[in-house]
Amino acid sequence: MAVGVVIVTYNAADIVVDCLESLLASQGADLRIVVVDNASQDDTLATIRGWARGGSTFDGSGKPFQPVPHGPVGLVEDSQTIEHLPEGKVGLISLARNAGFAAGVNAGLRSLLAMPEVEYFWILNPDCMVENRTAEILVNRAREVGRFAVIGGRIYYVTPKHMIQSDGGRVNFWSGICTPFNMTRIGRDVPPPAPADLDYVTGAHMLVSREFIARAGLMPESYFLYYEEVDWCLRRGDLPLIPCPEAAVHHHGGHSIGSATINQGPSPLSAYFLARNRMKFVARHRFYALPYAWGYGFLKALRFLWRGHRAAGFATLRGILGVGPNRDTLARIGLISLKP
Repeated sequence: MAVGVVIVTYNAADIVVDCLESLLASQGADLRIVVVDNASQDDTLATIRGWARGGSTFDGSGKPFQPVPHGPVGLVEDSQTIEHLPEGKVGLISLARNAGFAAGVNAGLRSLLAMPEVEYFWILNPDCMVENRTAEILVNRAREVGRFAVIGGRIYYVTPKHMIQSDGGRVNFWSGICTPFNMTRIGRDVPPPAPADLDYVTGAHMLVSREFIARAGLMPESYFLYYEEVDWCLRRGDLPLIPCPEAAVHHHGGHSIGSATINQGPSPLSAYFLARNRMKFVARHRFYALPYAWGYGFLKALRFLWRGHRAAGFATLRGILGVGPNRDTLARIGLISLKP
């Protein structure tokens, strides 16, 4: 049985090849890789096509995986052909507009769901690099547990080395705040959370089962960015979330959208969608907690303003008040152009 891999790209020209090379170097699993491009404004598509033709030499020095030499990679761009994607080739779906992360994921899942040989579906960010045995470990864990909703591997930051970004997380249903387990802890021997403690698996690196998709449906698209995987995981019924810290990836984080990371503050785009979607999430799951969530968001905005992050502060206010994103944010996600 095969594993379908969905990679959603947006302005990822400078990092997507690392992700693809790491997948091609994977051991012990039959991967069917589909890249879905969300109407990138940079050279992402040209970069992928050039890489597939063998037009660039990959330098694996300093990477968390051992590259495997290969020739040109067959690239399949016809949607009907992608549904019969053979091993060793990569599918590429180019969307006409950026409808959000979940819309990109679902476009890839629809193609992969049509392949009866695909048993599991691995959603992976383009700014992740997987270790050589990560795919094999995920598959072995899936077969070991049998029925499951989502398996979450461990996500490390690319830098600092061996620093954990997430082992999945918990949700405060009053404020809507998501708290990743083990964030910023160092080392491979850090114990994972218990399955019963997990509310969600981080969408940058998650393996989902066919049974889960049949039960929960495709990833909810109303969020555009952030909280879609949290909401999705909560639709799992009695299917468990399974931590698998041995299945490691290394994540740059916030590449396309400027999310806050260890080394940078929040972008207005990230602040807006986090604030807006916290309110949307709480309204959907604990509507009576909306006043508390609104108060938390207001204090968050004041904190940004106090610390000099004016754009992020005003973006947070727009988000909690339900005002649409400003023109700069719309341009950043490719929905309008600011060019004269």
